[in-house]
Amino acid sequence: MINAYIQDRGRLRAVEKEAGDLTAAVWFDLMTPSADEESLVERVLGVNVPTREEMAGIGISSRLYYEDSAAFMTATLAAHTDGEEPVLAPVTFVLVEDRLVTVRYHEPQAFRIFPTPAAHAAAGAQDGATILVALLELEVDRLADVLERAGREINRPEQAPDPCAAAPLNPEQGEQRTAADGQDQVPEQVGPNGQTLHGGHHGNRRVSTDSP
Repeated sequence: MINAYIQDRGRLRAVEKEAGDLTAAVWFDLMTPSADEESLVERVLGVNVPTREEMAGIGISSRLYYEDSAAFMTATLAAHTDGEEPVLAPVTFVLVEDRLVTVRYHEPQAFRIFPTPAAHAAAGAQDGATILVALLELEVDRLADVLERAGREINRPEQAPDPCAAAPLNPEQGEQRTAADGQDQVPEQVGPNGQTLHGGHHGNRRVSTDSP
């Protein structure tokens, strides 16, 4: 899919992907493009659009290079960071004079957020370079939020144990006891006449009537 945008008094406006309309576009956003869509952009701009295999095979030291008067940069960006299965995948940015091409096969949040405010307010989207900077700033802000949230999760204090919670099962007695159990037990005592008061629960003491 090709999302193409032209610059209209500092705002971005989406245009149809026919070749006649694309000649004025300042940003070509290729999302999982087909071979025909890659060829269309290559004809309009006169540069080679990298394929998915070429993007995945770019080494760390080759992620920024120049070719045919165009600057190519490939960055690994995150997507779906709010879910349980975040995705890391490469995105290629191509600056051709004053126009920008982005090639991607996933959806980092910056690409979903940026077009809407840029279409309704003068966001400074004058050319491909300013659009590139705006996208990267949004992505950096998003990653900062992710790191801050992860830091809070790591530093969250553990909850103190509940003193009334059930104690582990005693394998010898075969029953569970709470921390409060045993508080009603009293030791064996001797009464005023020498009789023995056997320990037991309050209200259930037995008195030995054995006399010497």
